[in-house]
Amino acid sequence: MPKTSQEASGTVTRVVRLLQQLAECDETTIKALAEKLDLPASTVHRLLHLLAAHDLVERVPGGAGYRSR
Repeated sequence: MPKTSQEASGTVTRVVRLLQQLAECDETTIKALAEKLDLPASTVHRLLHLLAAHDLVERVPGGAGYRSR
């Protein structure tokens, strides 16, 4: 089922907020991002994987965190 315009807009807003948070720190965890953004950790995880697939974020080598590219 296709997303409505309002649902897609909400996703874009969450992605932008996520990228803004990543830009403000060297690296961070899913848990920390979820708390700062007031989002479920599962949503943050899904968005990070989407952004990583487009080379916009990366996992920190040898760590549990993420950072922007």
